[in-house]
Amino acid sequence: MVEAPVLTPLEASALEMLLSGDDPILAALREQLRSARVRERTRTGAGFFTHFEVGGSPGDVLGPDESFHIADVVARLPAELDTILFHLAVRSGKLDYLEAATVGDAWPEHTIDQARLMYFDRGHPGGTPTRDIDQARLQWRTR
Repeated sequence: MVEAPVLTPLEASALEMLLSGDDPILAALREQLRSARVRERTRTGAGFFTHFEVGGSPGDVLGPDESFHIADVVARLPAELDTILFHLAVRSGKLDYLEAATVGDAWPEHTIDQARLMYFDRGHPGGTPTRDIDQARLQWRTR
């Protein structure tokens, strides 16, 4: 019997950050994540796509026509210039996939456990440990 894939520590940390904040949409997505399962993980050479299976309806907060993305989390690697970008897609009101991709080079397998996650902020090119929730809301409120 083949076991279904589980979230890696990097995926779990990125999702925790992508879905953090006091907002009903984020709360609904966190609830979906609790019962979601990893359907498939595809490696691209420069990153990966982790696809989710979420049962049931999107709920009261998110409707079946709601599609948007959240993409304000990045990871920096200490000894390299690599940056990893994270993109969480929501399709038809449900979590669809998490994408991670490096900017430039191939996926850094040997140093990925040293990745330091932070929020992307145009005002702080190096990233910031705290999220500007109002700026983040613009991603999913202007869908």
